[in-house]
Amino acid sequence: RQETKHRLYLRFRAVLAVSLAFAVGWAAYCVVATTGVLYERMWDQRWTYDAVWEVCYVVVLSAMALLWAPSVNSKRYDCDAAMVDHDALPSVTTMDAASSRAGELSAPQPLLGPSA
Repeated sequence: RQETKHRLYLRFRAVLAVSLAFAVGWAAYCVVATTGVLYERMWDQRWTYDAVWEVCYVVVLSAMALLWAPSVNSKRYDCDAAMVDHDALPSVTTMDAASSRAGELSAPQPLLGPSA
């Protein structure tokens, strides 16, 4: 199980590394392109400077959706359910939760010390 999860995170790390490298490269290109005469001559293509960021976001989001797509084997990525003993966990009743909340709200603590 851990090997499968590790492979999944390695793929996601590769996606993030590629997107980071692309983002740094594109940012450098935008800085160079907008500081010279090229920016004035190519006024009709200025929208691409912003649009490429949106495409990068969609690519990363799509990669995440593909990597973590629901499947029959999704339980492999879950915490090990066999190690959790649900009978050993303490249960909180509604009355316990209500009384603990009432205790927290009944006595407000001063923010500052006693005034001199």
